Amino acid sequence: MIFAERLCKSYKDIRALRDVSLTVKSGEICGILGPNGAGKSTLFKILCKLVTPDSGSFRIESIKKKPLGAIIEKPSLFEYLSAYENLLMLSRIQKAPSDQKTIEMALEEVGLSPERKDCVRNYSMGMKQRLSIAIALLNQPDCLILDEPFLGLDPLGMQSLRQLIQKLAHKDNLTILISSHLLDELSRTCDTLNVISKGEIIQSGTKDHILNLTSNTYVIRGKNLLKSMELKNRAAMIEGDYASLPLTAADAPNLLKSLVDEGIDITYFGSEMNLGQLYQSK
Repeated sequence: MIFAERLCKSYKDIRALRDVSLTVKSGEICGILGPNGAGKSTLFKILCKLVTPDSGSFRIESIKKKPLGAIIEKPSLFEYLSAYENLLMLSRIQKAPSDQKTIEMALEEVGLSPERKDCVRNYSMGMKQRLSIAIALLNQPDCLILDEPFLGLDPLGMQSLRQLIQKLAHKDNLTILISSHLLDELSRTCDTLNVISKGEIIQSGTKDHILNLTSNTYVIRGKNLLKSMELKNRAAMIEGDYASLPLTAADAPNLLKSLVDEGIDITYFGSEMNLGQLYQSK
């Protein structure tokens, strides 16, 4: 588990963190959502003991000598070595087990083939992220911190990385703290979310709670929308095969069911997210 209480950090006249408190339970994926410069990386550097806070405290509940693994900002790899050689070298530096079986199992754990012998420079960004996670897990920590891991990934790479993160948390019981400015990807990945703006956590809760704060407009695409009495009764704006209307996330399933019952052929049903509104929603 990760506990932080009223962490503060300033750089000269810039307040990077202001009274930041959070708790992340074992097996939980907790997201830190915020724009660039909001304080996400500063928080993670404090938790990794790379930066000393001006005030506040934190602790990582673990009996292991190295309870925390982390990727801060861009993955740091030896591009001229293979994935196996990267893990072998870094496991020896960290005094972690470095026998062949352990290294091969570490690669397989993150979905990389131990048989691949070419240089890491040939890897996609998603594969490099996976290798970085394998390195962060060398000492089998109880907690994992990932700073903007989805940055630069294509949709398939995001999906693959999301599945890996969820496996590590929900099957292997790791405590995972992950930051991003991508609400959609965090909402797909995390169990809980904290919204940080100007160094301060302004919202926290389940992902459904946070999505409810942003999802006040829903978009529907389909055929024969003009025939729907449900949409007309709700004063939806309808233009051809497109409709939009104000709606809460809690009421969305009811509307969807009504449209299906009316025989409306729906090709898309989803919310429009208003991040500007979310960052000012304290």
